[in-house]
Amino acid sequence: MVPLNGPDAADVTTVLVHAGVGTIMPYRALVTEIRRRAAGTGRLVGIEVPDLDAFLDAEPAGLIERMAAEYARALLATGEQRFHVVGYCLGGLVATEVARTLTEAGADVASFTAISSHAPAFRLEDELLSEYSFAVMMGIDAVTLGFPADAELFTAAAQEVLAHSPGVMPDGAIAALGGEYEEVSACFRRLAGVPRAQRVSRMCDAVPPSVGTFTPAQLLRMFRTFRQSVFAITRYRADPYAGDVAFLRHAGPYPFPGSRSSVTRYWEELTLGDLTVTDIGGDHFTCLGDDHVPSILGHLVDLTGGEVLA
Repeated sequence: MVPLNGPDAADVTTVLVHAGVGTIMPYRALVTEIRRRAAGTGRLVGIEVPDLDAFLDAEPAGLIERMAAEYARALLATGEQRFHVVGYCLGGLVATEVARTLTEAGADVASFTAISSHAPAFRLEDELLSEYSFAVMMGIDAVTLGFPADAELFTAAAQEVLAHSPGVMPDGAIAALGGEYEEVSACFRRLAGVPRAQRVSRMCDAVPPSVGTFTPAQLLRMFRTFRQSVFAITRYRADPYAGDVAFLRHAGPYPFPGSRSSVTRYWEELTLGDLTVTDIGGDHFTCLGDDHVPSILGHLVDLTGGEVLA
């Protein structure tokens, strides 16, 4: 648990749950804005993966629930009893279980907000597809790495695999398609023939300067963390959530495997309490950036009754 703002103990704590890279890095602009505007009487904490090696070695099935239980225990151990729980991307799924566990333990989850988050309805096993998702998350133009340029054909190819293998995206299945999807399959076969170390080195060269500079070893570790997160997400099936949920839904495009309707339906089916859906600017990878954070914080102020800035 990472203290981000406010005193060591407070009447209310806002909790930011890590995204797919295992850290609170995606929240950095939001944290900066909260620090700038908060009165300093409330507490802001971030939850990060505490033992990355153990996380990488863990069985992905059930990992979301096990992490959430550990995080909830750590929050309860502080003695605090009133929380606002926020999760972006993977963090929205972990935050669901954190909020559930806190509530079942008798704590007051005053609000739960999921930002651009949902669980795909299939189990991902394809290594190259996880590399593609990682590259897009890092702001890399995946086409420059050798991935297909035709996004619609790419999505159609993945959907064709799922049509023949319901619930599972097997490793190597896109590369084996051929036929009308040969353009996509050929890209995957060429990439499969390139050693991973070389593929990671190409990613390092393609990361936008605004995102940062990474060595191949650093980027490989980030990718392994992201891949484990994706594998865990696609093996997670949540029970209905009895509380209220605020879902901040990004307005930009939805690359495979998401769509505007599918991510909305996920939260509609999960939420037994009141569901509030609010559209926010940007796409999945930019909605927490500098341009959109003032709006995001405005929504959080409303959802928390101003307590996020206490």
